[in-house]
Amino acid sequence: MERFLRTERLIGVGSIRLADFDTISRSNINRQLYALESTIGRAKTEVAIDSLNPKIELLSYAYKNSIPIISSMGAALRTDPLQIQTGNIFDTTKCPLSKQVRKRLRNRGVGRGIDCVYSTEIINFTYTDPEEETEGEDLVIRGLKRRVLGSLPTLPGIFGLILANMAYKELLNLYSVS
Repeated sequence: MERFLRTERLIGVGSIRLADFDTISRSNINRQLYALESTIGRAKTEVAIDSLNPKIELLSYAYKNSIPIISSMGAALRTDPLQIQTGNIFDTTKCPLSKQVRKRLRNRGVGRGIDCVYSTEIINFTYTDPEEETEGEDLVIRGLKRRVLGSLPTLPGIFGLILANMAYKELLNLYSVS
């Protein structure tokens, strides 16, 4: 019991800096827990990151500065919570988002050491830059064309809970009391 109480006092974050120029839109409501009617129009930096480039910047910075970090890969288009996995980002499979993240991280000199949550569920989607796409529902945010991918409202929440559990376990390991 003493170990739990001492560790519990250490669980928390001193500060964090997020950078994302996007705002919450109606299309985020079905897949992001913080996206509500009341948060539409608010800056995503107040609540989360939902773009590839800021995700890469954050992961790369944390890796290069030896800051422990975990990340979520794509929950969009997934329907089976039993195929959600955790592991090193360089070991992920069947996830178009993680493939793009790995490629960009390698280009920045980032190696193994970033854990993530991802799904092994096979989906019928091929990642392309939004500027290259010719069909499908698009959204223009701050002058940039973005692809809108739907998701069940439950899957992103499950991803988030798994991430929270991973963070909690990591903090317990960092501050374990013998």
